[in-house]
Amino acid sequence: MAETGPMLEFEGILRRNRALQELLQLARNVVADGVITNKEAEEFRHWVETNPDMSGVWPVGIVTRAMKRAFADGELAEGDRRELLELLADVAGEGAGARPEEWGKLDRTDK
Repeated sequence: MAETGPMLEFEGILRRNRALQELLQLARNVVADGVITNKEAEEFRHWVETNPDMSGVWPVGIVTRAMKRAFADGELAEGDRRELLELLADVAGEGAGARPEEWGKLDRTDK
């Protein structure tokens, strides 16, 4: 019998928390050495594609839009790498945007 009501809601919260923990761990792994490799970028791209239901959860929407911009032409240019690294450092709590008063600056686009 399928769970309903509060239990289903609780399971949804746990799933979102696990997904956010995965995203944050990916971000921390990338910023640890200050370089975003093609493999790391692909891991983020894969995470975004396999977690579309998380796009409305902060900071997933920001990361999703940045990844789409970065891969728009199929290549990850040096400028894209720098932007992604800066964003991921902020998301991981390692960048200037890690300060709460700067969180609004993380989203560099309106859409």
